[in-house]
Amino acid sequence: MSRARSLTLIALVSLPGLAAAEPPPVPPTKTVLFVGAATVACLAAGTAAGFAGAALPLARFGADGRPDPLAIAGGLAIGFAVDFTLLHLALPELARLANTQAFVGSPAAARAEAWRVGRWPALAAVLSLATVTGGAIAERSGFANGQWPMLIGVGAFVISALTWNVLEAVFSWVGFTASRAPAR
Repeated sequence: MSRARSLTLIALVSLPGLAAAEPPPVPPTKTVLFVGAATVACLAAGTAAGFAGAALPLARFGADGRPDPLAIAGGLAIGFAVDFTLLHLALPELARLANTQAFVGSPAAARAEAWRVGRWPALAAVLSLATVTGGAIAERSGFANGQWPMLIGVGAFVISALTWNVLEAVFSWVGFTASRAPAR
């Protein structure tokens, strides 16, 4: 075999290995930048959700001065909708902060991975809101009729919503780093 043919054969055999090379890890400064931005985004979304969710119960009181139980359930639903929308749409876009000149990642892949893992706590939050709403309907018919379902629903809602927030941030990053490819 001639020397030129052997070099061509070596080049052809090694090209698939070069194309499948893993991108280098994200620089630590970019990782810290995303973690800081994600933390601020989670806190901002939680604060916005808290204010949006508190507006309805504070505006609606019964004749006896108690907040309407359905307004509490509605406030939680509004708060979670604001939190879900802000984090699910904005957080994967913040992952672009980790792009370098050599490698870029996809916010769509980040969003897809976050949804793949985070949809179950989000579903648990929605079911918890249904429990709170059922308790609120029972509470409206008579004092102390729906307090336990409301308390259980709120407790489960807080746990599932916090779990969703954490999983959304973590797996947005995982999906983004897995999608990194050479820049064009």
